[in-house]
Amino acid sequence: MPDFTTFSVLFFTRKLNRNKKELSIYARMTVNGKCAEMSLKMKTSVNKWINMKTQLQNFYYRRIAIQIAI
Repeated sequence: MPDFTTFSVLFFTRKLNRNKKELSIYARMTVNGKCAEMSLKMKTSVNKWINMKTQLQNFYYRRIAIQIAI
């Protein structure tokens, strides 16, 4: 019987207590059913986050992807 490894990454936001218009970006990684969450130490405004797609609007998404890659 073959061994299967599962892996997924979900990006999500949380509201900051001190600023209601700003969101902190987090990543939840799951490997074989075990989860870990981490802060990306990045923030975005409420208007720039597309909640249904769990991503930033197109221009901002590209910029943040470049920053993560570095």
